[in-house]
Amino acid sequence: MAFLPLAFSCSDLPEAPDQTVPEFSSVTYTVSADSVRLRAELNRKPIGEFSCGFMLGTDTTDMQTVHSEIMDSTAFESTICKLKDSTTYFLIAFISNGRNDIFSELKNFSILKPDQESEEPEDPEDPEEPEGPETPGSGDTPGAENPGNPDTPENPLPDVPEEPEEETPADPNFIRFTDKIIEEQCIAAFDADNDGALSYEEAASVMDLSHMKITNRMFTSFNELKYFTSLTIIPEKYFRSCTRLSSITLPESITCISEEAFKNCTSLSRINIPKDLKNILRLAFEGCRSLTRVDLSSLETFLSLDYGNDEPTQSHPLKNGASLYLSGSKLTDIVIPESITEIKDFAFLCCKNLQSVSLHGGIKNVGKQAFDSCSALEKVHFHDNISSFDICIFWECTSLKEIVLPKAMYEIPEAMFARCSSLEEVTIQENVTMIGYNSFEECYGLRKVTLTGKYPPAISPNTFSSNITFHVPEDAVEAYRTAPDWSIHADRIVGF
Repeated sequence: MAFLPLAFSCSDLPEAPDQTVPEFSSVTYTVSADSVRLRAELNRKPIGEFSCGFMLGTDTTDMQTVHSEIMDSTAFESTICKLKDSTTYFLIAFISNGRNDIFSELKNFSILKPDQESEEPEDPEDPEEPEGPETPGSGDTPGAENPGNPDTPENPLPDVPEEPEEETPADPNFIRFTDKIIEEQCIAAFDADNDGALSYEEAASVMDLSHMKITNRMFTSFNELKYFTSLTIIPEKYFRSCTRLSSITLPESITCISEEAFKNCTSLSRINIPKDLKNILRLAFEGCRSLTRVDLSSLETFLSLDYGNDEPTQSHPLKNGASLYLSGSKLTDIVIPESITEIKDFAFLCCKNLQSVSLHGGIKNVGKQAFDSCSALEKVHFHDNISSFDICIFWECTSLKEIVLPKAMYEIPEAMFARCSSLEEVTIQENVTMIGYNSFEECYGLRKVTLTGKYPPAISPNTFSSNITFHVPEDAVEAYRTAPDWSIHADRIVGF
C-alpha cells in the first residue's frame, strides 16, 4: 500500500527536520458494535500544512490509510464502521508535513460477536473449604496440649531439602533465540527435521525468507538472522510495522533490502550494512525514527550503495541522524579510500557524528546532498584535482567554518553551502567561472570571501549577502567592482 509519498528538494529551503511535526502523546479507541472511534492526542499544535489520520488493517503488512481532519488544536479523530466481528484489527496513527512524518506505536483491538458484548462476570465468591480429615496441628491432635497457644511448641514435619532442578545443557548445534516469538515462527517455518528446534545448518540452508510469514509482529529482537547465511534479499515490506523490533543483525550475504522492508519499525535503534549489500530500495527505513546506529562491514560497501531515484532520502538509514560505526568504532574523521572514485548521492546524509572528511584526487564526482545535514562536520579537505560537484552537497552543515575549494573546480553549484550558518571564510580558486545564485544562501556568519582569479565569476544579485568583504588580486579590483552584479559590493571589494 502506497502511503504518504514524500518529496525533497534542497533548493526549496525546507524547514529543519521535525521542526513542525509534533509527537503523539496518546492514541485511544472506543469499540461499539461493528464500529470503532479513533482519537489521537498530540503533544502540541501542528504548524503549517500537514495531513493526519490512521492506518488500519487485520494484517500489519496490509494496512489501509484513513485520513482525518483536526478536531481541535492538538487532537484528531476518525470513526470507522462496518468492521467484521470476531476480528482483531491493528492500528497506527500518523501525522506528516510532507517532508517528515511521525507514527504512533502499533495498537490492536478486537470486534466481538454480539453475544460476546456482555458485562464481565463478577468474581465468584470463595468456595467454602470442604470438610475432611484434620491434619496434624490443625485441631485437637494427640500429643498437642494446646495447639492454639502460641507458647506451645508445634511439631512441624521435618525439612526435606529441595533438589535443584537440573538445567538442560544447550545443544551447540541449535540456535538459542533471545525472543521466543520469533523463535516459534522460525521453527514452524524452517525446522526441516521436525525436532522442535532450529539448527545452524537448517538456518544456513534457508534461501528465501518469505517462506516464513510473520504472523506475530510483537517480537523485540532478531539478531539470530545473521545465521541465515544463504539469504540475499530482505523481502518487500517484510518487517514493516514491527514496532517493537529494536535489534536485528543481517547476514553478510544480503545484497538487497527491498521496498518498505523496515518501514515503521519505530523502535529499531541499530542496523548493520553487510559487506555484499548493493541496494536499499524505496522507503526501506521510512518511519524508523529511533535508528541511531549504523554498523559497517566496510566503508567501501557503504559508499557504493544505490538508493535508486524514487524518494531515496526516505530509504537512507542515516536519515534520522544516526552515527556510523566501522568495526565497532565510531567514525568521526573519514579519509575516503583510494578505491572510491565517486561519492554517490546522499552518501552521508544526516550523519550526525561526522567531523572531518578528506577527499582524494581520484574522485571524479561528488553527488548531490552527499553531506547534507552533517551537523557536526567542521573540516573538509578537497584535493585540487576534484572538479565535478552536484547540488546541495553541504546543505545545512552548521559546524563548517572555513572552506578552501579545489583548483580544478570551475562552477559552484546550486545551494552547495546553503544554510551553513557557521561558515566564516571561503577561498574560491581562479578557474571558477560561475557561482550558483543561492550557493551561500543563509550563511549568516560568512564575512570573508577570497577569490584568486583575475576575472570575476558570474553571480546573481542575491548570491552573497551585504556584510561580506571580498579579497581579490590587486590588479583585478576594478574589474570586480564594475562587473555585472558585483558592483553592489564595490565598496567591500579589496585587493591583496
